Formats: sequence, structure tokens, C-alpha cells
Amino acid sequence: MFRKGYLPKTGKWKCDDPMTMFIPAYNERHWLGRYHKPLNIHHPELEVSTIPFARLLGLIVSEGILEKTPWNHNGIARISISQVNEKGCRYVEDVLASLPFSYTHTGHHYRISDRRLTTWLSVLPELQKLAFEKRIPRCWLEQGPIFLSALLNGLMAGDGSSIVSPQGHLISQAYYTSSPDLASDIQELALKTGHYGYITSRDRRGRQIVIAGRASGITQHILYCVRIKWQPFAYIDYRNYRRLPYAGVVYCVEVPNGTLYVRRHGKPTFCGNTKPFWPPFAPLSE
Repeated sequence: MFRKGYLPKTGKWKCDDPMTMFIPAYNERHWLGRYHKPLNIHHPELEVSTIPFARLLGLIVSEGILEKTPWNHNGIARISISQVNEKGCRYVEDVLASLPFSYTHTGHHYRISDRRLTTWLSVLPELQKLAFEKRIPRCWLEQGPIFLSALLNGLMAGDGSSIVSPQGHLISQAYYTSSPDLASDIQELALKTGHYGYITSRDRRGRQIVIAGRASGITQHILYCVRIKWQPFAYIDYRNYRRLPYAGVVYCVEVPNGTLYVRRHGKPTFCGNTKPFWPPFAPLSE
């Protein structure tokens, strides 16, 4: 029996990682009632730097909402990012200063009304759900490690917290959400950025919510926490083994490269396929 050893807890995500991204052009159409004719305004394609743009997208997932205004019924009119913490406000302003979007600050919200950005985001249904249903769009999770690291950085600036050693070294991070799907997405982000993330949950339903020292409602959903650590391996010790009685069919999932990433009780690890060692013509191989 295998007695001791190590299991990898993370890996290296390989994918193309461009340093700039493009937001499609947008043609804005207005009706000039006084002159009884339309006015077309062309907004050209926009090239943005990948890192600050991915951080902005992380902030939008954590703290943002896509708003419709009373005078606009044809899509998302603006993006609103909530932030009142002084450190958080500095982060948002630094990110926006690196991007070509104009914005307004109302004291509690940063609002962006660029029609190219709002139109680009409006086709992503994951961002238009309530907080407990929200998740990261799949097309974002398929990007390269530089984009994903910046995206995770923006997410953490919104609903995350960090533990730092007295020497200033980052020990671990935690992300909090009421969405189980978003928690799974953050766990996937942790893996693809070379980290290890596990999910825990707390039932805080019925408790009062306090934001900036003011009561703002009652918690109605379970709280999920994704704890992210820098632990490349898990130590395996035979003293942790135990036998459990089982009777029934045993199923084995198989993938082309023979390596699976599995999760149990919120804790993920890599697992190899159970390859058969009998001839193909044996009855057990059917």
C-alpha cells in the first residue's frame, strides 16, 4: 500500500496572454426632435491594457451593477461600482486612471457610461443576475494567466481580505460571496493562477447586515468563503488512511491525459485515473 508522499495542489495554466484587449466599436443613434432627423455618433474600437482592464472587470463582478436609466430602454446605460472604504477608493481610482473611460464619483459609487463598454458587457448574462446568482463569464476564465491574475486582484479588492505577515509577506487571502457558483469560479481562478483554494460556508441567514456602520437589511443567503493559499503540495500520510464498508458499482471517470482535478467538501486535489491492468478481452474490461 502507498504509505507516504505528496500530491500536487495546483498547476500552471498555459494559454495565450495578449498585453492589450479590444472593445468593439459602437454606433450611437440619437433622434433630434427639434430638427426631425437622426444623429449618428460613431465610437471607434478601443484598445485597452490587459492588466488594469482585467482588474476593472474583477471590481465589476465584486462590487458593480449594470444599470438601466429611465431614458434608456435598449440595453445597459452605465456601470456603477460601489466603494466607500478609503483604501478601496484609491484602488478603484488607480485602475480607472489607467484606462480611457471617463467616470463620475458620487461619494458612494463610481459610474462609467462608455457605450462601448456597457454594450460589450450587456451580452454577458452572468453579470446581470442578483448577487447570490452572479458568476464570472466563462469566456473570461479561458483567458491567460496574466489576465486571470489581474482579474483575481480586482475581485479581492472588492470582496476579499488578506493575511499579511509582520515582514509584509502575503500569507493567504479569502473571498466572500453569497453565490455558490461564483465561489466555484474563484476556486478555478486560484488553480489557474498557481494557487490553492478551498471553499467553506457559514449559515448567516437572519443576521443583520451592517455597511459603513449602518444597518442595511437582513442576510438571506448562505455565506461562502474561498480561502486561497500558496501550498503547491499536500502531504499524504498512511496514518490518515481508513477503510470504509461499501457495496455497489464503482465508476471511474477517464480523460485523455489521465489526470483529473476533483473536489470533495470544498477541497480540491489532482487525482489520476484508475487504469485497468487486465487484457482488453477480459470480462472486467467491458
